[in-house]
Amino acid sequence: MKHLLFCLMLLLSTKIYSQTIDASDFTVDNVDIAGHRMDFSFNITGTFFKMDMRVYKNSEAPSNLISFNSKVDESNYEQFTFPAGTRYSTYSTNYYLNYIPTKLILVISTWENQGSPKIAKTLTYYPPVTPLPTNLKIDGFKITESSNNNKVIFDSYNASQYPSPNPKVVQSTKNYNFKVFIRKEGNAALNDVNVDFLQYDTFWGTYPNTSPSSPKNLKVNFEQDENLKSVDFFSNVTNFSSSTIGWGLVFHVDRNNNISETNETDNYLGVHGIAYPAGTTLRLANSDYSQDYTEVMVFNEKGKHIKTFSAPADDKNFSEIKKQLSVGSYIFKINNSTKRIKIYR
Repeated sequence: MKHLLFCLMLLLSTKIYSQTIDASDFTVDNVDIAGHRMDFSFNITGTFFKMDMRVYKNSEAPSNLISFNSKVDESNYEQFTFPAGTRYSTYSTNYYLNYIPTKLILVISTWENQGSPKIAKTLTYYPPVTPLPTNLKIDGFKITESSNNNKVIFDSYNASQYPSPNPKVVQSTKNYNFKVFIRKEGNAALNDVNVDFLQYDTFWGTYPNTSPSSPKNLKVNFEQDENLKSVDFFSNVTNFSSSTIGWGLVFHVDRNNNISETNETDNYLGVHGIAYPAGTTLRLANSDYSQDYTEVMVFNEKGKHIKTFSAPADDKNFSEIKKQLSVGSYIFKINNSTKRIKIYR
């Protein structure tokens, strides 16, 4: 008798936990990117006490969650019923993407009664992709001296912090880290995008009207939903002369125009400076170029990387960076520490 009762309980338990939700045909009906709203619908039949709806991009992972809402009878906390043939439409206002992914996954979790086991079902939707025109450009770059605690020689995102006319002082044949950020506009996936690192003697002209030395090349890939990537060129400064010269540096993406773009004239960005040979004592009227700077990575409150800045090491309040950001909450990452910053006006 006990054995029969155990088998019956096991059968009932298996039945409960093996139940699935009668749901199908998940569709995203509208996405308002500016308003952070997603409207979606699906077919569903059944009686429930609570229903949670989570939408993920590309794969079901916590980091890919882009929308969440829930249905519950908040007045009487009673069950609600979807009759057969119901098309349930709803929306969420916590959609924080600036594009529509190629794959959307809806995970529906329901509870028949308060305290009853959760029953879940996963539905997938592939939205039609509207191609957006592609454009590539150099977003910015940074020169640091790795042998000197990564001292910042120049940061294009904060060019106004450096004295003129030739504040970018480097030593010929010395190694530096040249970090460049490439921005992609549009929703196309791109592979093996060429990024060239070019140096030249400004005595012979300025780029692109002069021939640079042998370029160094790296390649970068963009997923459909990626819009900013970076690469690092660990390189020495080309020794063009045995004396101090005007030195030019340029980063050029897709230099041979292998990719069709909306604008082919914004693919390069560079800077002019001074290159002096090893063993030379260089003196400038303005010695501010030797000021120490700290790299500060800025993220929005959702954890999305916005931009990387260089701030004077003695600017503990990051006043110069704050001037360049709009009102809001941010996360500043400095070396291995983070700070939450709120900007008011």
